[in-house]
Amino acid sequence: MKTCVIVILMAGLMLGCDQQKDVRLRFSAEVDGTPLTCDRWYAGYDSSGDASIQIKDFRFFVSDVRLINDRNEEVPVLLEQDSIWQFQDIALLDFEDGTGECEEKGTAQINSMIKGRVEGSRFKGIVFKMGLPFEWNHVDNVAVPSPLNIGAMFWNWQYGYKFARFDLVTDREDDRKFWFIHLGSTGCTSGAAGMAPDSACLKTNIPEIRIDNFDIENDVIVADLGSLIRGLKIGTCMSGPANPFCEELFPGFGLSLASGTCKEDCEDQQLFRRRSSKNVAYAAE
Repeated sequence: MKTCVIVILMAGLMLGCDQQKDVRLRFSAEVDGTPLTCDRWYAGYDSSGDASIQIKDFRFFVSDVRLINDRNEEVPVLLEQDSIWQFQDIALLDFEDGTGECEEKGTAQINSMIKGRVEGSRFKGIVFKMGLPFEWNHVDNVAVPSPLNIGAMFWNWQYGYKFARFDLVTDREDDRKFWFIHLGSTGCTSGAAGMAPDSACLKTNIPEIRIDNFDIENDVIVADLGSLIRGLKIGTCMSGPANPFCEELFPGFGLSLASGTCKEDCEDQQLFRRRSSKNVAYAAE
């Protein structure tokens, strides 16, 4: 498909065309550089470094995807509407496969790619949000297409969706046996948990991720759980101030727990980075 614009110049008439192209944005999940799977243990966690973890769930929503062109303009990616992994401008990246510890909440299907179209041909970076826009965050999740109908990613109408669900089991035998990280909006006001709010939540908790020097043909976006949690004490974070663990965790998302917004444009986030696909042999095609 071509979109053409007529540009009138003093020297005459010139026809300029921008080509819309298909894009396939690949993601990979790791734990400190090791492929993330549901059937293995990863050692060296908790603040003491003497705990091992196993994955129970690893999924996150991405929305408002843009590519940065050679004029430093952000060009929106128009997502394919498969109503399985992608709906509107929202995509679900899913790295659990329903095996091992992931069996309880997981599914056999995985998704590590965003598919869409973009206008232009020369790009040098990518920007996206990990979260959902307000208008889709507080809906009846049984009345909308997939991936928004996945119950494991939904809190309730009032608070909306879990933008990221990272569930872990540890080798502890005490009250720190499980380590749950659920990122979502808080301070959402409505008449009841089963009612959607009329206005945005007090703390949106939606990090915006920018990756420069990103080659859309040859690079992979790596989500490294180990980079996010290494050195932190095991504890549950449900995105609220009542969870002390969130104070340690939120800077790794680039977020301020106090405001629910990015700190320094989220540039200090620790979860995402780029890597050449030549060095990620397990990235799905």
